[in-house]
Amino acid sequence: MLNKIKNYLINFLLAQLVVSLISLPILIFWGLPISKISFIGNLLFLPILIIFLVLSSIIFFTEILNIPNSIFIYFLNHISNFWDKLLNMGKKSWLIGFSKINIIFLLIIPILTFLILINKKVNTTIKKIVCLTSLLSIFIVSLKISNNFLKTKKIAFQNKLFITKTRDNFIKIKDLGFFAKKQSIEK
Repeated sequence: MLNKIKNYLINFLLAQLVVSLISLPILIFWGLPISKISFIGNLLFLPILIIFLVLSSIIFFTEILNIPNSIFIYFLNHISNFWDKLLNMGKKSWLIGFSKINIIFLLIIPILTFLILINKKVNTTIKKIVCLTSLLSIFIVSLKISNNFLKTKKIAFQNKLFITKTRDNFIKIKDLGFFAKKQSIEK
């Protein structure tokens, strides 16, 4: 039993690393952050999702067959409420955001992931996990470093509109006539 749990967690970790590395370029390109606790969240989310889908399917088929299903609806309602409580525990501080970066750099991530997975020298699951964890760590650190170097602190438009990011991550906008011109309402 303990061996099955260990194998499940190892395979889950490998799958989660592959999914994280493949989805990282897509999320960055779309301007979306990644979560620091996605591994733990997905470990909790998977069993709840399976229970949710099984109960939903049972309710669907019992409705079609006119079989009483109030007990299944009761359990689905409690699973949904529990799920909602777990989701409400999330915090913005768990998210890691990145600036848009060159698409070539982003394409390297899934290519290296694929090469690690098919490499004959990396033949055990543990070796693959170590290599993929290293790859994910290297890319996250390099992306964060590049964000700090490439981060724009001030943007100016025609010397009339200034957008500045403060140290507290607030945005200050100073309009010296870019939008506040006396023109027609249509503009």
